[in-house]
Amino acid sequence: MSFCDIRITTEEIPNIGRELDALGVIDLYKHRRLINIVKADLLRKYNIENMVIGEEKTNKFGEETKIHFHINFYCVDEIKKDTIQKWFRTVHNVKGNSMYSIRVLPELKDHYRWWRYPIKEKIFFIHNEDMFEEYGVTLKEVRRQARDERARQIEMNLKTRQSLMDKNAFRDKMFRSLKEEYQENNVTDKKIWCDIGSYYIRHSKTPAFGKLDDMVIDFKVSTGLVTIEEVYEFRHNS
Repeated sequence: MSFCDIRITTEEIPNIGRELDALGVIDLYKHRRLINIVKADLLRKYNIENMVIGEEKTNKFGEETKIHFHINFYCVDEIKKDTIQKWFRTVHNVKGNSMYSIRVLPELKDHYRWWRYPIKEKIFFIHNEDMFEEYGVTLKEVRRQARDERARQIEMNLKTRQSLMDKNAFRDKMFRSLKEEYQENNVTDKKIWCDIGSYYIRHSKTPAFGKLDDMVIDFKVSTGLVTIEEVYEFRHNS
């Protein structure tokens, strides 16, 4: 038995891509037609008991992205990744991770979550809707749970991204401030180290003492006090 999931980014595939009509609206017919062909080919080729296909137009931050589809299916026969990958590339003329990806999983840790993952945005197709009965839920409940989980994940991803942006902004502001203080290039590593730590403290943040050595090097490279080649030579020849 095999669990297989396929991601197809149809906008990356030649002769489909982002074709707009006179109103600037993307033509979804070609995208969905291709997925219907893929679906039919999979159902003919493999002994598939369950299949879920979802259509998505947004990324993990809830922002518009290239149209892509997720196909998850369970096959009672054993499928080898190399075999299905070679067949898929040849029959559907796709190549590269930007167009598609395939995983073959002998077992799953969380079957229910894996099945609802493709339909977190929009259901395209479900083969054997009764499959959800074993989880004690209706398809309507599955869709609601998938969307709720997606909303929570988007919120978390946005917070993580904002935190990273804030961290980078703090770093850049700190480096600019320190650079303005140093009027000559012979400032010592010790002074930079202490000034970085003090800057954190002045802004009510705890210095990451275990990372300050790397931050000193980061500062010196970013401000042109040393080159990246000099850092390599120091670290590999000392």
